[in-house]
Amino acid sequence: MLLGIDVKLNRISRSCCVLGWVEAYIGMVEVQNQGTLHLHMILWLQNNPSAEELHMKLLSVEFQETMRMYIEASIHAHLPGMDKQGIKVMERDKDIGFCQPPHPNDLNFGASFNMLEHHLMRSNQIHTCKKFQCLCQNWRTGDWTCKHKAPFTLSETDRVEESGAWYLWICQQL
Repeated sequence: MLLGIDVKLNRISRSCCVLGWVEAYIGMVEVQNQGTLHLHMILWLQNNPSAEELHMKLLSVEFQETMRMYIEASIHAHLPGMDKQGIKVMERDKDIGFCQPPHPNDLNFGASFNMLEHHLMRSNQIHTCKKFQCLCQNWRTGDWTCKHKAPFTLSETDRVEESGAWYLWICQQL
């Protein structure tokens, strides 16, 4: 169980999860444009550090490295083989949100999962700025900026800074 919470009939049981013990949670599932579901969730963790304690931990190189390894294992901003040319030849799949992921016990799970991950990225994660869709005009300066903060900062490594800012490895703008 990812969050250590198991609900069966009228009984809720908890166990320690990858983030620790979850005290409480609230979440909402939304549907994106292509029909893929995504979750917005807030977790309250037991014995979590206060903002001051977290700031002090971020001064530690060891804690920054622990955070970097967690982010690297959980979030990807680049997939091998996905360069500008590879994306141009890959067809967008408008119904990808309705496909079923491969079963982990399948013999070809690794290859099937990688293929699905690439198609999901191509179909839903390539960002192209458009006026009035994501580009907003600053009424004072007249400048247009993306509400998603694109173009994204390129980084040669995944890293976490003392301020808490974190960057994912992005090899090139797509």
